[in-house]
Amino acid sequence: MPVSRLVVLSAVILAAFAVRVWRLWQPELSGDEAFSYFMIIEPIGAIVTNTLALREPHPVGSYLFQKALFLLFGRSEFALRYSSVMAGLVAVALAYRLAALLRLPWLSRLTAMILLGLSAFATQHARELRMYSLLLMLTLAMLVAAAHFWRSGSLHVLAGYGVSAWLAWHTHYYAVATILAANAFAPLALLAQPAPHRKLRLWGIAQVAVLLAYAPWLWVARDALVGYEGNASFFDLRAVLVRSFGALIAGGDLAMERGEVYPLAAFIGAALCALQLWRTRHRSALAVLGVAVAAPIALVALSALTRPLFRERYFIAALGPFCVLLGGGLGLMVQGRRPWQKWLGFTLIGVLVTTMADATRIAFQRWLEQPPDWQRLATFIERHSQSLPPTSVRIGVNFPNPAFWYYYTGPIRAVTIPAWSNDEAAAIDQAQKWASQGVKRVVFQEVDSSWDQNRVARSALDRHFTLLHEERLGVWTVGVYGRRSREELQQAGLTFSHTVRLERAAVFLDLPARLVEVALEWRGDARHLRGSEKLFIHVVRAGDPADKLAQRDPFFTAEDLSGAVRLFGVRLPDVVPSGNYEVRLGIYDPGLEGAPRWFTEHGSSDVVLARFAAP
Repeated sequence: MPVSRLVVLSAVILAAFAVRVWRLWQPELSGDEAFSYFMIIEPIGAIVTNTLALREPHPVGSYLFQKALFLLFGRSEFALRYSSVMAGLVAVALAYRLAALLRLPWLSRLTAMILLGLSAFATQHARELRMYSLLLMLTLAMLVAAAHFWRSGSLHVLAGYGVSAWLAWHTHYYAVATILAANAFAPLALLAQPAPHRKLRLWGIAQVAVLLAYAPWLWVARDALVGYEGNASFFDLRAVLVRSFGALIAGGDLAMERGEVYPLAAFIGAALCALQLWRTRHRSALAVLGVAVAAPIALVALSALTRPLFRERYFIAALGPFCVLLGGGLGLMVQGRRPWQKWLGFTLIGVLVTTMADATRIAFQRWLEQPPDWQRLATFIERHSQSLPPTSVRIGVNFPNPAFWYYYTGPIRAVTIPAWSNDEAAAIDQAQKWASQGVKRVVFQEVDSSWDQNRVARSALDRHFTLLHEERLGVWTVGVYGRRSREELQQAGLTFSHTVRLERAAVFLDLPARLVEVALEWRGDARHLRGSEKLFIHVVRAGDPADKLAQRDPFFTAEDLSGAVRLFGVRLPDVVPSGNYEVRLGIYDPGLEGAPRWFTEHGSSDVVLARFAAP
């Protein structure tokens, strides 16, 4: 190969590498990535048993591959994702090799590499800790080995096909689509070669060997294969075609948002490139690539007829042949004799490269705009738990996202509530257990999902705990719930307006969390209340009630007079100036003119419950 071509190919590989590793560490792990992480940190035997026990809908191959690199690189986001980067780069090189084996010209091979290197679909999965980039690499390796064997009849090449097919099948069950595609074309390809009967026998032996080698796994994992019902309700033939072609150009999410722009570009480009391959008598290449593109998409679509689950990432094996098909047609157009062919080829190259690059740019923009929500949540939990013993604090999450346990590594026990989807009884039981165990604070992450669509977790917590503070943290609502027992309160013995009596009170200061908990126990006759009365809880400068740092004014109702401990949270500002402060309590009635205060038996309009100093 001339040095100039080698330099160009190296530049394409380096550009693909740069796209895949640029700020690879910045987006936080998704839930699926965190699931992979917790799989690969286990011993090899446990990975296999966990896959079977959880009825994981993917086989173990990717987890074992990622574990090997995890032991080398470590647990950071960059290190964990690097295995997919490596697989994605090898896939780009294999696209060139497949085009060469299909006897496409050099410019076609180069164009196929560029398209796969820039592909948002490929880049997205090369930047995540999942199996799809590895699947892309292995299915391309399988096609390369198959095409090489059809021409050479080499036994070691056939062995390479068998190994790559077996590994691909162990990476994802849908890899069988590429195996079927290779077998669909193999008889025609082999019959056109010298000594076809020998090659056909060897090819058949290889298929049987792959099936026999994989059969034990099919048997032990049969429950996952037949029992997994999917997590979506979708199937429509037209939408399948639109989503498929759109994903091959722009990846799944973006293609769905842009309607039919991307699918139309992909369809027109593929049709024109297929026509060019046919016209230039590269019909065997067209047949191989066409079947290799159609088979994975068709298998996912047909599977959706029995279980309503259609995910674009499942047919990523179609992406490599699709880019080679486009590259083959575009390269032949540019090398055509007629000016209009060259013009059309360069125009299509510009449109497709620009479209795919722009889709990748948008995907990058979204990745980098994602706030570090999990890290903020972990910081929030640490800040709201450090003033209490770990045994008296719990973390509640209403959706079992493994990413939480990757980012939060503190000592506080975290529990999914409800333990099972929308299980109200389980949620109530969990909240009651926490109360009986003497838990004083629960930090609750509420995720808007189908797992807790009826908000049974919040309802269960409200039965036994009091919401002290709530805020929006990234994409979630996070609440701080408290609970205090009567034994923690001190005798107050103070009467307001000769009608209600504050029996006990206590203030619990949590400066790291910027939170003041005020626990009160009242007695009195609710008939003395008009219904418009309010408490005021003020945090003020010592000796200067007008200089308020924070306040809360809840309604004072008959429920407050039941003799139960009532808990209120007062949120302090993020920056508390140093000095001495007081927590003052009183009652007033904003329903009357002038909002008059109730006076105590000692003639004061409020009472100091606690004093503290802020450093």
